[in-house]
This record gives sequence, structure tokens and C-alpha cells, in this order.
Amino acid sequence: MNIDNLIILNETIVERLLDTFKEDFYLRQQFKSNRPAFEKHIIELFRKYNIHLSFEHYKDPQNDLRDVSGYHHSPTKTITITYPRRGVKIYEVMSVIFHEYVHYLKDDLLDGKFDPNKDNSNYIFPINSKALYNPYGIYGLFLERKNPEFLMNKMLKYWTQPHERTNVAFTIAYDIYYDTRPFKSDTIDYLLDQFLEIWKKYHETGQHSEIEHCMNKIKLSSGSMSLLSIVFYRQELTSKRQLAPELVSSIPRTLDLIKKYYRRIGGILNTYQNW
Repeated sequence: MNIDNLIILNETIVERLLDTFKEDFYLRQQFKSNRPAFEKHIIELFRKYNIHLSFEHYKDPQNDLRDVSGYHHSPTKTITITYPRRGVKIYEVMSVIFHEYVHYLKDDLLDGKFDPNKDNSNYIFPINSKALYNPYGIYGLFLERKNPEFLMNKMLKYWTQPHERTNVAFTIAYDIYYDTRPFKSDTIDYLLDQFLEIWKKYHETGQHSEIEHCMNKIKLSSGSMSLLSIVFYRQELTSKRQLAPELVSSIPRTLDLIKKYYRRIGGILNTYQNW
């Protein structure tokens, strides 16, 4: 594997996406209220790159997804986007499409090195929210009755591993842009401070109503909730001296990427929307 390719991709991912999606990166107005036309258009765009893109609705009648989800199958160059039963906005769908397309770029550049289906990939899979008991799913692992420290470490490892770091950082940055518009260059630092305060209040009082507020009242996107959880879990595990050693360096790397991508995304989209 040529590690230089990965470094270059990490540095230029926003530009690569902009080059591929062009005007679709800006969420053109005609698609914002016409999802079938949007889906048809994006499917045709992916077909140019020999990628099969499909859309489906979540089929489990007993459960539902909180957010749009996606899956990239490297061997067949297939990306599947799954909708929850609730209505979704086009930017939520594009956020997941971008995330899965970055997986395709990694596999294409690095010859499948980051394919989680390979035995030697060392991939850390995310936690299955169906097996959780807390009311916030993967964002409330500190409330789990069994092995909360193990679960928090595992989710942090998933978010910050080389297989996912670029994708996760971009998704968080993109979602935060839409959650907090208009763009301000110090937004990520401001959120990091606010999320740290949320953890401090929980640590001092045991109250976690702010997470309920972020998740269900102001309805922060999955990217913003992931950033909150990264901050919260790191502080919780550090306070208990149970933060996995590799996370001491991988979390700051991920946060640096989030800040970098947010500033690039914000600069591009903010300029476009001011035309």
C-alpha cells in the first residue's frame, strides 16, 4: 500500500468530492423537494464511475433507523442507501452518499486495503444499536448496564480507525455545517467547549438531560451527535483511567481532520449560497 496516497486523499477529500459531484455538492434547489428526481440524477452520476447506487427503505417493522444509513460493498462497487421511516432532507442523504463514496475512493486508491470484508483488514465494526438498552443508542453508551467502558472504547475506535477516520471526519464536518449555519470558522472549537460542559455537568450531577435536548429537541444530526459522543466518551473514560492507549493519539487526529474539513466545506458552501 502506498501510504502517500492516503495522506493525499485525507488532505484533498473535499476537493475530490467537489470535482466529482460538481453542482450537486451544493444541493441544487430543484432537488430539495423532489427526492425521486434527485435519486435518479445521482444514480446516473454514479453510473459514470461504474458504481451501482440504490435506495431502499428500512424493512424491519419492529424497529426503525434514527438516521439515513449507507453501505459500500467494495468487490461489487455497490452503494446502498437506506431510509428511515421518517421524512428526510436531501442534505442528510447526500451526507451518507459522500461518506460511502469516500470508502470507494479509498478502495480504488489503495487496492481494497480498507475493505472490512477482508480477513486481514483489522477493521473494527460499529456497535449494533439493537443490542443496547439506553435511550440514546450509540450516543448513550455511558448509560449501558453492562461493560459501558468497553462499549465506549469500541465506538471511539470505530470512529477514529484509519478505515473510517476520513469518512467520519467529513460526515461530522458536513452535518455540523448544516446544523449550525451560517458558517463561522470557530464553530468546531465552540462546540467542543460546549460538549465538554455537557460532560462536566453529567460528571458532577449525574444528569444527562442535555443529551436528550441535543438528540430529540433540537434534533442534532448524526454527525453532530457523533462529535458530542467523541468528546463525552473520551472525558468519561479518561476520568476513569480506562481510555484505550491508541485513542490518545487517534482522537486528536480525527478532531484535527474535522476542523480542517469543516473550514473547507463552510468556505465553499457559504460562498456559493451568497452568490
